[in-house]
Amino acid sequence: MRNKKYSIWSFVLTILGFLLIAMSYNIVLSSHIISVLLFGGAGILVLSIVLSIISIIRGEIGRLKYFALWFIPVVVIIVTIVPIILMAMFGFNEP
Repeated sequence: MRNKKYSIWSFVLTILGFLLIAMSYNIVLSSHIISVLLFGGAGILVLSIVLSIISIIRGEIGRLKYFALWFIPVVVIIVTIVPIILMAMFGFNEP
């Protein structure tokens, strides 16, 4: 049985990356802090994908190794589609 150290780190970094990106949208202090959070979160998400691929190659057990590979695209698709659905529901004209 192989341990799940890369899978767990991939999971933790995926959550941390999304939290940093979400924090960058809620902070209005300065553009420097926003850019550090946004690009830091994106870098952490890339590292999470790399760790997930390493855990797949090493043959770690469990489904946690696939978390970053499906969670990141699903969130991106949802963030992209929700505004389109809201515009379709409430009309495409400006207020």
